[in-house]
Amino acid sequence: MKTKIKEPFLIRAIRWFYPKIESIAPSLAYNIAWKLFFSPIRFKRPIREKEAFETARTRSITINTKKIKLFEWGTYGNPVAVMIHGWSGRATQFFKFISPLVAEGYHVVAFDAPAHGLSEGKNTNILEFYQVLSHIGRKIGDIKVGIGHSFGGVSLLYAKKEGLKIDSVIMIASPTVGEDILTSFRKKINASPRTSVAL
Repeated sequence: MKTKIKEPFLIRAIRWFYPKIESIAPSLAYNIAWKLFFSPIRFKRPIREKEAFETARTRSITINTKKIKLFEWGTYGNPVAVMIHGWSGRATQFFKFISPLVAEGYHVVAFDAPAHGLSEGKNTNILEFYQVLSHIGRKIGDIKVGIGHSFGGVSLLYAKKEGLKIDSVIMIASPTVGEDILTSFRKKINASPRTSVAL
């Protein structure tokens, strides 16, 4: 049975207000959209992720003055598998992947991206996702496999483009066209196509 996630009140309010602001004061609306575009929503961690959260070894690193929470499972020194969540996600959403990867001999690493989960910040972008990945590659070990969901997959491709060594990339429901990202965002806030153009 598919779990239905209730849309936060803030999103419902934005979807109601935004079209009205856009029709009366488009410049103001576009400024609001710009800020929202880089500001993820933090969702409460569900019970199903409890075991993954409690069995992880955790530590923090600093990226652009923000403390970023890393989660690790498996044995240090083993090949590194990195899992990157999507926009408004968190590391433990990959809870079903952890045990199988550890059983295959991987040192599994995931993180709450800047402005997500237990990490600091109110807004973020693909450069900060890349900086966390780069830190993992430098300090923990070469990334044997990267698994990314949605925006996490996009950040993996960006990291490879920038020269970060990642042997294999697995993308789950990741957009591959920039315009698709804008269209998805526009629909979430109930904006007209003019907002995509303005962004």
